[in-house]
Amino acid sequence: MAGLYHDFIAVTEQEINEYVNSLQINIETFQKNKISIHIHDDFIQIMLSARYLISVPCYDYKNKEEISGLCTIGCTVFRVNQLNLFYEKIELFEREIDISPEIIKGMEIFKRKKENVLESVNKLKSFILSAQKNNLCIYHFGV
Repeated sequence: MAGLYHDFIAVTEQEINEYVNSLQINIETFQKNKISIHIHDDFIQIMLSARYLISVPCYDYKNKEEISGLCTIGCTVFRVNQLNLFYEKIELFEREIDISPEIIKGMEIFKRKKENVLESVNKLKSFILSAQKNNLCIYHFGV
């Protein structure tokens, strides 16, 4: 599958604090020896268009403020105390995949089969659980 991707990397709170003031955050800096996943932009756009990521609290490192919703271009930080709600939104999306007109429309627009979308859902859920288990934050690099 070609196209744009989002990277999610599990990092410590200390690492976030060290890099959060840098305007030139290099993804390779974080990916070395880190737990990370690669998620296609189509999946993120389906979730956004269906409004499942709008109310997820996170941290906008550039503007140094708490926000709601994922920054699709640029970076977003999900601190440890924000991961439960992030996980719950992904679970809600999964439960409603067959009944939500917004999700169904999004899958049609982006020409994604349910199986492919569920694969991304499971990948993201497992990643969030792994970060929680290890008391790590999630650093998101948008497209």
